[in-house]
Amino acid sequence: MMTGDVGAGARAKGGRPLKDASKGKRAKYAFRMSDFTRDQLEGHAQESGRSLSEEVEYRIEQSLQKDGRLNSVLTMLGGAEMIMFAALANGDLRIAIAEADAKVSSKLQWYESPEKLEIVRRHMTDSAGRTIETFAKMAQTGVTTRTGQHFSRLAE
Repeated sequence: MMTGDVGAGARAKGGRPLKDASKGKRAKYAFRMSDFTRDQLEGHAQESGRSLSEEVEYRIEQSLQKDGRLNSVLTMLGGAEMIMFAALANGDLRIAIAEADAKVSSKLQWYESPEKLEIVRRHMTDSAGRTIETFAKMAQTGVTTRTGQHFSRLAE
């Protein structure tokens, strides 16, 4: 091998091994972080055998992949609106069951007792109507989620 020749993975004149060409050219970025965050990243980098720069890049890539998976799950479950509606309904169902248990003295479950079932049904019907009205108002007034997306666009 001649002095200027560098084989795959060989060191160039005492330097580090060549980077994987399939990853493309990498840009340099400068940003600020606290000493605490840097110390934590350095510790994780050392544990994983990566440089600090590689650890930062790895964690950013993981975060972006997680966002993509979250969006896939949201889509699969009918969108953020459906998840929000289900969460509200779950909370309302718990309240309705507690109300039925307080009003009807029976050891039967709410779905086994006609009296309890009627209380839960009435409560949930009223609750669903209020929730739907709230969603409509949020969409009309341009309410946004904490990520800044317009509420009505989450289900798209």
